[in-house]
Amino acid sequence: MTRQRRHAGRPPAEARALVGRRAEPPWHQALRTAIGWSHQLCRPSARLLWARLSAFADGFDAEAARQVCVDEHLPAEQIPDLLAALAD
Repeated sequence: MTRQRRHAGRPPAEARALVGRRAEPPWHQALRTAIGWSHQLCRPSARLLWARLSAFADGFDAEAARQVCVDEHLPAEQIPDLLAALAD
């Protein structure tokens, strides 16, 4: 059976993404809310680091974070303090 035939009755991925959150179990919604709340509590530089750290799939150390995340908006000397703030 081809992939097209298996998924013929399903709406396109874009449509599923629009309604996907309504179909989540309550604990997923609670986790999403908690993460969103934590994100809002961060200062802008920590939010930027958080977004850039999402590039790591299996974890990272401080040196890897420094190599990937540093630029004119996130100076290298801020990375250790921002990592500590995100871990708190």
